[in-house]
Amino acid sequence: MYIAMKIFYVRYFMKFIFNMKKKLHLKNIHLFTIFFVFMSFIGYSQPITVSTTTYTPEQLVKDVLIKTPCAQITNVTWSTGNKFPTGDQSNGIGYFQNTNPSFDMADGIVLTTGKATDTPGPRGLMGGSSSGTQNNWPDDAQLTTYMNNVLGNTDTYHNATILEFDFVPFTADMKFNFIFASEEYGGYQCNFSDAFAFFLTNTATNTTTNLALVPNTTDPISVVTIRDQAYNNSCTSENQQYFDTYNAASTTNAINFNGQTVKMVAQSTVVPFTKYHIKMVIQDRGDAALDSSVFIEGGSFDIGNLDLGAPQLIGNGDGLCVGDSYTLKAGLDPLLFTFEWYKDGIKIPGQTGPELIVTQTGDYSVVAFVPNVACDFTSEPVRIEFFNYVSILQPKNLSLCPSAGTS
Repeated sequence: MYIAMKIFYVRYFMKFIFNMKKKLHLKNIHLFTIFFVFMSFIGYSQPITVSTTTYTPEQLVKDVLIKTPCAQITNVTWSTGNKFPTGDQSNGIGYFQNTNPSFDMADGIVLTTGKATDTPGPRGLMGGSSSGTQNNWPDDAQLTTYMNNVLGNTDTYHNATILEFDFVPFTADMKFNFIFASEEYGGYQCNFSDAFAFFLTNTATNTTTNLALVPNTTDPISVVTIRDQAYNNSCTSENQQYFDTYNAASTTNAINFNGQTVKMVAQSTVVPFTKYHIKMVIQDRGDAALDSSVFIEGGSFDIGNLDLGAPQLIGNGDGLCVGDSYTLKAGLDPLLFTFEWYKDGIKIPGQTGPELIVTQTGDYSVVAFVPNVACDFTSEPVRIEFFNYVSILQPKNLSLCPSAGTS
């Protein structure tokens, strides 16, 4: 449908320009020049693309979400509409890619209460995502119990899409980025909301927390807890700073939902080298007429990586002066890791700490070793540049001969 609409607008636009060119006698303006400018504009606002076959759920976790060679990822399981014998067999799990600047992610995983292939926009042309008739597949009992306890009611839920796995963090923190989007923004944002959660469980203590909370609160993220009054006059704004855009009439946004939040961070302190379980789950509340989705940014699931930061380059104005120093930090716990530092691919003798003080131009990298883990963490090289010494010659004595006739 989006392609058909694009062709329609191109034809209409070209006919309009041709007629205006004749009326205004614009002999020096070429139609193809205008055409390419217009096509560039259309391409600039293209929607996301979504595939449900490019990756398996396990590949989505290991190759798209985490992208850490040393990550210990196990027990990947999933559930969505096509897991059940009845219903419309919707697949609510997919891989998305994006070049539209209105959506702040390049790629990642989409989990939705409808069909993942219905999530590409623009909202103003696609007319909304829907999983069809009500109660197509079951809810998630854990999320339903959690939401009913939070809201103090006994609402019904269904169409749960779930992706979960075990992982072992290598640092004391873990985090990932996500965007929540829903068709309920606008008409239903006052007191009605689909539910989603990121349940993180420490398998050693069996303690579970939900990471999908409005920052600095205990409120689950939803259209009720993050909204802008401008798009529904019946209720006040709530945590408006986290609401991003309203897409209902837009023909240039990337996704097929009325509204979306800003890119947010799910994060928690963790115990290094302890197994954790995370369940990412979203489901419809009450009906299936309006869907919601959560988009999880590819490569953002950080459970311990080596990143030495940005290069310091003379050409970019970041070069260091002679005599200065620059400290590179591995960012991993020295009580758990041992380190080797390299300059221009050659190991630096005696440098085994988590930091390296640099005083010379070169390409620096670090390798971290973990006892009983058959994998070495190796950083990408980072270039640090220092200005060269400037040679200053001894100045010569200058003589001044006064002109004749002067006193």
